[in-house]
Amino acid sequence: MLCLGRVRLLTIVWLGLAACSPAPPPQPAMQLSISVDADANDAVELVAGAQGGFHVWLRYALSGDLPAETVTLQRRAERVADQQAVLHLDTLVSLPAQASDTIPMFMCPTPIGLSIIDERLALSLAVVDAAGVELARAALEVVPGCPAGQLDFCRRICSG
Repeated sequence: MLCLGRVRLLTIVWLGLAACSPAPPPQPAMQLSISVDADANDAVELVAGAQGGFHVWLRYALSGDLPAETVTLQRRAERVADQQAVLHLDTLVSLPAQASDTIPMFMCPTPIGLSIIDERLALSLAVVDAAGVELARAALEVVPGCPAGQLDFCRRICSG
């Protein structure tokens, strides 16, 4: 009789576990892709800006689970060789309305003593919510060069 009681207890426990529904599937994560117009060697031509500096145009696209909220785009650029910061800029955007766009990565004038011409740079973009939680991140590397028509001026303000 004691054995029968254990069997019933195990059966009840097993049936209880079997009745549990599986965990809900995870919510699709937000994906971020970025791109620039670069050649096979990651070379990009700097573009003259309206205020006299130079930048790289960065395209981004968000997909997946896009909350209807304002988020921060954290734009970063640093020299790969020594991790020296070139750009650190945060911008607010509204989702899902601004889920894709082309934005300037401001490169020049550079900080004093920091040259970026023909130097490998890591560009990154992160999406951060109002609570400071990173929702997505993407990065790529480029090697900026001066445009032919503005070599002297570009070299002067992009060489620190």
